[in-house]
Amino acid sequence: MDVTKSCAMRPLTDRTAGCIMREVETQSQNKKRIQDEPNVIICICRSKNEKDVMRAIENGASTIRDLQRCGIGDQCGSCHVTLSMMLAEAAEAAAATSATPCPACTGVNAEPALAMA
Repeated sequence: MDVTKSCAMRPLTDRTAGCIMREVETQSQNKKRIQDEPNVIICICRSKNEKDVMRAIENGASTIRDLQRCGIGDQCGSCHVTLSMMLAEAAEAAAATSATPCPACTGVNAEPALAMA
């Protein structure tokens, strides 16, 4: 079998690169729009805005499926990219606030490890 004909081995074409760049730009624009307009509608089908989504996330939603159980994003799915970004940002913020720095970073001396005999 010729591996050069495999889909995984095909070089990235200008068309494919263009599609990827447009998707990245769209996600970036969506993120900026949400930051600029705090009450923007995220889920058009269910008329849910950013505050509704953030309230669900604060109440424990951590996946798209969790949000769907709250009545957000359970219709056409066009909001899933934005919802995923919001979930990722919330998880990142939670991890940053709950992370405990290591003793070496804080200057606290850790107890020496016990030597195994």
